[in-house]
Amino acid sequence: MGISLYHMSAEYQQALVALSDPDLPEDVVADTLQALEGGLVQKGQAVAAFALNLAAEVEAVKVVEKRIAARRKSLEGRAEAMREYLRSNMAACGITEIKAVDGSFTAKLAKGTPSVVLDDESLFLDDSEFVTWTRSLSKSKISAAIKDGRDVPGAHLETKPSLRLS
Repeated sequence: MGISLYHMSAEYQQALVALSDPDLPEDVVADTLQALEGGLVQKGQAVAAFALNLAAEVEAVKVVEKRIAARRKSLEGRAEAMREYLRSNMAACGITEIKAVDGSFTAKLAKGTPSVVLDDESLFLDDSEFVTWTRSLSKSKISAAIKDGRDVPGAHLETKPSLRLS
């Protein structure tokens, strides 16, 4: 097993310190750095290729997930529609129970629990008794305030180098 990119990077950093000795000939420094950089670049190419392959696989999985989710939603909708169809027809006919011939299931109409139906939601907007509000921080607003020069205690902007693979 070869040396990791992490260890190669650490060795490179250590070499930079060691090679800063002014008594070392320039050609020794240049040759050493070139050899270390070559290994780093080669290992970096392998890591980048692997990352790109993983990204491609992620996209393929997302496509499958969307297709499966759409199928699941379709099946859930159809199952719910069939349940409602059965419920409404049983209620319309006054049938309260249907049993499978083999005893594997029973469909029963029960009284049910009351549920709220809002006829006009706008009538409730100003009523604090029935309205709940959710608070959340807006990082985009905080960022804009800091960029405008405002002091925002408890927050700061941080820039990290980004990596683009293509």
